Amino acid sequence: MQETRLGRRVYVGNTPVEASSDEICGYLNDAMVKIGLQKWSGPPILQVAHQGGGFAFLELRDVHEASALLLFDGMDYRGRQLKVRRPTDYQPPPQKALSLVHPPSPGTLLHSALNGLTRIKGVVSSDVPDGPNKVFLGNVPNHLTNVEVRRIAEFFGPLKGFHLLTDAADARNKGCAFLEFDDTDGLSTDEAVAGLHGLEVGGRFLTCERSYKHSEQEMGGRGRHIPQVALGTSGYGSGTAAPPALTMKPPPPPGGGYGAPSPGAGGFSPTNPMARLPGFVAGGVVPATMRPH
Repeated sequence: MQETRLGRRVYVGNTPVEASSDEICGYLNDAMVKIGLQKWSGPPILQVAHQGGGFAFLELRDVHEASALLLFDGMDYRGRQLKVRRPTDYQPPPQKALSLVHPPSPGTLLHSALNGLTRIKGVVSSDVPDGPNKVFLGNVPNHLTNVEVRRIAEFFGPLKGFHLLTDAADARNKGCAFLEFDDTDGLSTDEAVAGLHGLEVGGRFLTCERSYKHSEQEMGGRGRHIPQVALGTSGYGSGTAAPPALTMKPPPPPGGGYGAPSPGAGGFSPTNPMARLPGFVAGGVVPATMRPH
């Protein structure tokens, strides 16, 4: 056990300062057990090895379960987007020690997850690496939560990574986010950027572009098609409510107005960038699936 200890530790950041170690352990243990990301019965997380203001180092009972916990990076917890990472002092267990660890059985969810064959529904990684597909989203209304902002972005396509910059003290967003769309299903990032740019949300017009001019350091943050497993009924994790209804209006096309209504475009002509989206409702209102139940 001692030889694999560094391989069984996981860093969890952006936790509420007031959250106790028992609450953090209990929440993540429940999440892993609920979807079956465990090698044996019982809680995979043994204890909080160290806790500071807004972060904790967790110790798990098994190296493979520790790797599985990394899949929860980006999970929403009390309105905050958790950062789940390897510690900076992470060391892979020695081969001799690994030879004594029983690997996950083929066909189990744990085996599938560790081999990149599944991911957790409703959880989008907070890691958005620099690259040509990194997208900057600005002028975001500051009262929106990370789940609400993410849902707006997901309205234009599935996300591979999402990171909303927030204040460490109260989790209030700083008005911008970095994201990456999952292009594996044929989605065009350029189309998503065009749809988001100029979109009116909460009285503000979003700005969106590929992130060549911006960095998370400059904006006050820290930089950095697979089957999905449902974590909870809402897809956001237990105890997290769906976001409230938001009013979103697309920017008018050049020349103003949308022309005559078109029956096949949700009441608007095909020039309306929102009309091609699934579940579009005439008048620019977010579909009922984004409203609280």
